[in-house]
Amino acid sequence: DNDSSSTNAAASSNSSSNSSNSSSDDTSSKSQSSSSSSSDDSSSAKVTNASVSGDDIALKALSKRGAPYVWGASGPSTFDCSGLVWWTHAQCGINFGRTDTRGLSSMGSAVSYGNLQPGDVLIFSSNGSYSGIHHTGIYIGNGMMVHAPHSGATVSVVTVSSGYYRNQFYTARRLY
Repeated sequence: DNDSSSTNAAASSNSSSNSSNSSSDDTSSKSQSSSSSSSDDSSSAKVTNASVSGDDIALKALSKRGAPYVWGASGPSTFDCSGLVWWTHAQCGINFGRTDTRGLSSMGSAVSYGNLQPGDVLIFSSNGSYSGIHHTGIYIGNGMMVHAPHSGATVSVVTVSSGYYRNQFYTARRLY
């Protein structure tokens, strides 16, 4: 396993902090309203910090634990799920236009579930296809992710190795 000890330690210390399996509010209505009016090219990530690692991305996302979920928000103090992914990458020097979860699903390089590394972007679907994409988070190692789950919740750490998120897993993307 390629996980770093610092990220694994963070994931281990937070494995019981939130095991909520609620679905996200990042739905297709947001996709239509935010990405169709955007002029940014969100199809590719532009790395401006060649020394960034997946561990850097995971630790930056973990630094936002406890921040409130607000639909459409992209930081620095409130987030929706795709906003957390966008903000985290931007803070690490990986720049792309603000997009929704469906937009993230085709960016970077595809990663199989068995090859996940800290910093990978996880995408979830309710029906196993693009049309069901509804949520995203950042893998932090040890079968855990950090995400902004839904209205009324805060950025938190949950397991993706079993249960709801394992069953909803659609794809993973590496943007670094």
